[in-house]
Amino acid sequence: MKPSHTALSSFTHANRGIAMPPSHTAVSSFTHANRGIAMQTSTLSTLSPVSTIKGERPSGLRLRAERPVAPAARPTELHASQVDAVARREIEWFFTSAATDAASDGARARIYAWIHTLGRPEQETLALRYDPMPCPTSLEEHWGDGGFALGLSLAFAGPWRPYGRPRHSLEREASDQLEEAVKQHGPGVLDHIKCRAEWDLAAALGAYADARGRVPSVIPAER
Repeated sequence: MKPSHTALSSFTHANRGIAMPPSHTAVSSFTHANRGIAMQTSTLSTLSPVSTIKGERPSGLRLRAERPVAPAARPTELHASQVDAVARREIEWFFTSAATDAASDGARARIYAWIHTLGRPEQETLALRYDPMPCPTSLEEHWGDGGFALGLSLAFAGPWRPYGRPRHSLEREASDQLEEAVKQHGPGVLDHIKCRAEWDLAAALGAYADARGRVPSVIPAER
């Protein structure tokens, strides 16, 4: 049976609060307003999920490779404040190093050439300062470490000329005389000799520093 007009009116009145489907115009307006959201959602959906596993490179991101850091360039010359310290290390290395490799031989030749430009007194002072002659046991406490040959040459200048080192017998004699002088007059006898040795060494090292200039250290380990 067909519903009566009265029944249809009652159904319509009872369901008046139910929202009707939007019209075509309303749907078009909603779609246009949200088109940007839809495009962003579509773009995000094309990216691969980012992996959370430690140590694994994210699959959806492009990382920029780090540029290698170039090593610092070696200075072409020393600062004026560095020359004296380098000169002292070179002289000590020259007289104490026993290395015989090619680099050491080349460095030793350069240092020798610079030393050879100095005067005879400066050359003798440097050689005697690093001479391995031991200090007598009775004088070790008062003299200190190293350079006893230089001090002995200053205390007894006569036998040490004309060429730096005397014969062994003269060395022994001079050492014995110095020991006897300390026994009789006390360790103060050595004070003047030590001061003179330090003064002469500083002058010789200064002359060598001037001769070598600001060239970077030639010691192989410092290149």
